[in-house]
Amino acid sequence: MDFYIPRTPPPPNSSPHSTVEVLYQFSPFARSTPCPHVETSFSYTSTCNHSSDPTHLSKVNRSDWEEMTQRLDNVELRLASIDNKLERLLEPPRAPYTPVVADTGIVESLEGRQVGRQVTSNIEEPSYPMLSLQERMKAQTSFPPFEVKLALIDLYFTHCHNNPYSLVHERQFRHNFHSGQLKNHLLLAVMASAARFADIAMLGRNPLEMAVYFADYAWQIASLDCFSGSMDTDIITVQTMALLALFDFTAGPERHNSAWVKIGLAVRLAQDLHIMEEPDATLPASEKEEHRRTFWSIYLLESLVLCGRYRPPAILDGTFLLKLPCNEQAWHSNVEERTPTLNDFCNHRIPENQNLGPFAMVIMAASLLSRCAQYALQKQPIGSDEPPWHPKSGHAAIVSSMMFLEEQL
Repeated sequence: MDFYIPRTPPPPNSSPHSTVEVLYQFSPFARSTPCPHVETSFSYTSTCNHSSDPTHLSKVNRSDWEEMTQRLDNVELRLASIDNKLERLLEPPRAPYTPVVADTGIVESLEGRQVGRQVTSNIEEPSYPMLSLQERMKAQTSFPPFEVKLALIDLYFTHCHNNPYSLVHERQFRHNFHSGQLKNHLLLAVMASAARFADIAMLGRNPLEMAVYFADYAWQIASLDCFSGSMDTDIITVQTMALLALFDFTAGPERHNSAWVKIGLAVRLAQDLHIMEEPDATLPASEKEEHRRTFWSIYLLESLVLCGRYRPPAILDGTFLLKLPCNEQAWHSNVEERTPTLNDFCNHRIPENQNLGPFAMVIMAASLLSRCAQYALQKQPIGSDEPPWHPKSGHAAIVSSMMFLEEQL
């Protein structure tokens, strides 16, 4: 590009058509891989009506040109950096690790195979150009392969299920997985919880990184159900949100705010679906118990998370009449068991011969913890406004419930 620099008027005896051309070639721009947006050479032509006498040529300060060269060099580097970032942003997403074997989507024989063993395959990781978000999420769930998914499910029911959260019925969950009826976001949430207990040989990558990968994709898929125009949500969406909130809550302080938001979303979805109410009496016993345990798992998670200031509960005791969970043996045997409600516990109306399971005991303890947090941290009245030493105070009511709980243990 040419720049014409104006000069002082020419002397009377100068030639009217004399021209001085100055060509500047900046070596800092002559790079092996130049930025495509910046020319690597610049020519500057100075045209004037000066005579050829060097005394009339305008002098260019060398330091000024060096400063200009440095500034243009910085501009080129910044443009190159922006170009690289744009290329990374426009690059289609890829699965975060090389699959062990191809996933056929059906139950395959594991004979002669070892989970986590690298197998040579002609199947490559797919790229997803021009795919919708729904299609992209569906394609991503083809990784990891079937046997790794199955191993992660085994890890979940070994290390996560009933410790103490109980969201799904194991037998029904496995049936839905093998029959292809399991929703992808719930499967990814389960794999995210279980990946922390896996090893590199199984996943091919760092287990913690894979856990975050599974959790993030589960959140994106579940969000489509929650925030789409049709609002396609059900109890499975609530279970996914509860698992993702639990994942964020246990992943470290940097994800606690995200956990708080997801817990709130799980509570609102449960309330919208009336999960805090008793399920339909015509449902099988196992489905009704899964309905109850989904709500109580959310209740337990919120009770633990709200142990801090400025985090009031979204679920208030006394606003639901759902029965407490039954014992594990009755649930796995698909047997209906009569259990008391949380209000019965708060009012000390549980029969002496009532056989309560461990999960029901945990829920009652969580209720006491929630009441303590509201009384001590949220400054919400429990019972009455009497001072703590008064027999009718909220403090006295909490102590009485703690003694009643000890009798049930």
